[in-house]
Amino acid sequence: MDGPPTHDPEDWLARLDSRQHRDAAAAELRRVLRAGLARSFGNQLSDADLDDLTQDAVARSLQKRAEFRGDSRFTTWATAIAVRLALGLLRKRKHAAAAMDAVLADGRSAVDALA
Repeated sequence: MDGPPTHDPEDWLARLDSRQHRDAAAAELRRVLRAGLARSFGNQLSDADLDDLTQDAVARSLQKRAEFRGDSRFTTWATAIAVRLALGLLRKRKHAAAAMDAVLADGRSAVDALA
């Protein structure tokens, strides 16, 4: 179990369950997820957003790892979690912006709309 986890899902799970290797495996998972999010959403999200989403995705992946069925690589499964979180954030922002645009189109100022 020396070095970073392999592509083998069982290796990832064993490392994440091992006291000795847990921190290193979580750090590697964080690196993999951050890189994937940056490639996919880097032009739409700030570095702070990417960091927050990565942290949330790692935490959720660790919490839900018992639900991992092994049909894919563990990192692919965890990346899907990260992507869903990023899409949710973008969707939330889009709806908030649309709501604000509707308020402003109604002729009210943003301050009046929030009051």
